[in-house]
Amino acid sequence: LHMPVAVSTHKEALELRFREPLDTASATNPDNYKLRQWTYPWTSQYGTRGKVYSMDHPGQLGFDAVPVQSIQVSKDCKTVTLKIPSLRQDLVQKTLGLLPGLPDMIEASMGLVMSIDYDLMFADGTEAKQVLHKTIHHVAGDDPIGQLKKDLVNHDQHISPGNRNIATSASTKVFEPSIDIQGAKVVNMESSGIALSFSVTEIRMKAGERLVIRFNNASEMTHNVVIVKSEEDIYPVGIAALSAQSDGFIPSTLNPKAYFSQEQDRILAATNLAYPGDTVMLEFIPTEPGSYPYICTYSGHFTMMQGRIIVEP
Repeated sequence: LHMPVAVSTHKEALELRFREPLDTASATNPDNYKLRQWTYPWTSQYGTRGKVYSMDHPGQLGFDAVPVQSIQVSKDCKTVTLKIPSLRQDLVQKTLGLLPGLPDMIEASMGLVMSIDYDLMFADGTEAKQVLHKTIHHVAGDDPIGQLKKDLVNHDQHISPGNRNIATSASTKVFEPSIDIQGAKVVNMESSGIALSFSVTEIRMKAGERLVIRFNNASEMTHNVVIVKSEEDIYPVGIAALSAQSDGFIPSTLNPKAYFSQEQDRILAATNLAYPGDTVMLEFIPTEPGSYPYICTYSGHFTMMQGRIIVEP
């Protein structure tokens, strides 16, 4: 089949990789490509009734044309790289603000959607007219991601057990860059590929035991691990995290516009954000038996990435 086998993004570039070699003259002709970009708002309604919103002019309806500065073809003629100066992480992270007329809108980035419309000839004479849509949340190789990681490591905001009244009396540490594992129950878990799941979905331990979760992100997306007090806390924390990008998707307060609870003591422990290839850790010492859910709060992943810590007497 004369279809792309991969579509990837890099700083200021979009790469299309095919199984069959392309005709070089066709692949390097800018008239054979038409790119557009847009985004969507976070609201409580399903869909946007056909409306898309500009990335270049936040809040305005419609898509943006995406100019291609130059085109390169690999030596084997199977990979096309489109030079797009505007494709950067700061663009992908843009939000729409709070727009009038949209129900329960949350000011959070939905990423960038790019439409890639091309009409290309292959070396064997086959013509391919196709339109691809790629949703972009992370632009590989862009500096803002590295800076955000540094900011999170140095983040001085902690959810301190001394500043809250937790019914479980759990001793917790949040944003802990290095944790001593000696004498602890250590559980290694990971995520891989594009699956929104943890490799370990149930952990059993005794009350008073010290648990260390070591999470290796072997996937293609950003994740974290956040322990909450109960099943009822999963949705409020997950929704609040959408508005907590500057805090590493760990909400310190809950958005009262999104739900009817303003309780702020739902989170028991959390890791840093784990970008692809990162390993992060958290420590958790529950003193009361019960079931404690853990979720990923990055960009809505909480709906699928869940597990349970079963604490026995």
